[in-house]
Amino acid sequence: MNLKLNLLAVFVVFSFPVLVLAQPPTTGHKYSLNTTPYLAKSLAKSTDSNNLNIISTAKFILFHDTNQALSVIKGANIQDVAQVYLNNLEVSANEVEQIFKYSPKQKIVLRLMPRYKFVRDLKAPRWANALYHNHEIIIPLDNGSKNIVKNNTTLQNTLRHEYTHALISEIAGEKCPAWLDEGLAQMLESKQNNLLAPALKNWLATNSSNLSIQKLSTGFINIDQQTASIAYAKSLYATKYLVAKHGMAKVLIFLKSLKNNTNEELAFKSAFGITLEEFSLALDKSLAQWFNADSNSI
Repeated sequence: MNLKLNLLAVFVVFSFPVLVLAQPPTTGHKYSLNTTPYLAKSLAKSTDSNNLNIISTAKFILFHDTNQALSVIKGANIQDVAQVYLNNLEVSANEVEQIFKYSPKQKIVLRLMPRYKFVRDLKAPRWANALYHNHEIIIPLDNGSKNIVKNNTTLQNTLRHEYTHALISEIAGEKCPAWLDEGLAQMLESKQNNLLAPALKNWLATNSSNLSIQKLSTGFINIDQQTASIAYAKSLYATKYLVAKHGMAKVLIFLKSLKNNTNEELAFKSAFGITLEEFSLALDKSLAQWFNADSNSI
């Protein structure tokens, strides 16, 4: 059974340390909080708050904290910031939906809150820049957010990543293997993190841990932060390899089969014509060729 079926899956964009890298990269990460009942209760409480300003569009509902958030971004009006996030999400959503040829059946919530509340109330890690859970994209705001607002590439990468998770969650009924879920979200970012390839190469050179596709299918909950960069890099490579070999249309067939409660192994074989084990072996061969070719990108 997919372990994610028994856990509250949360997705965040974060920076994680890698021993071989001088600076931590920023990429997507699937993060399941240990205090998941607390998270659900806190989100429900936040929704009922009288201090929330609400903006509703055809696709989205935006919440932002009118009292606390007013002071977290110096020199910026919170309503202007909220509108920038919402406008960029609309653009990112249209792009992602065209790729997946799918639109969600219900509205997605975009929630903006002060970072201290994001960490204190949701028990989210301090390095998190976004979080997806149960049709909600939650973004913490602080004084550094005004730099993100000015940088549309950074903002759209974050929103495209999180919105991809939202679409996949609905298409696959929250049953997508973690490596494919994270790989697709990274693929749809406009610019690849240039620190992932060195991390993957270092792992291939030492082969110090077992990060098979089968292991990555159940989520990254039991993977330490040092290993996380490798997990995301391999997930990205595996997803790009799968799409290049079989096309996005078959990926969508696979995701929809999962929603219909088809066994993951059977759904994979039906969609791609090979077993997961065969795919894993072919992937390892491709990774070895990539490593020997000395490529600087995944």
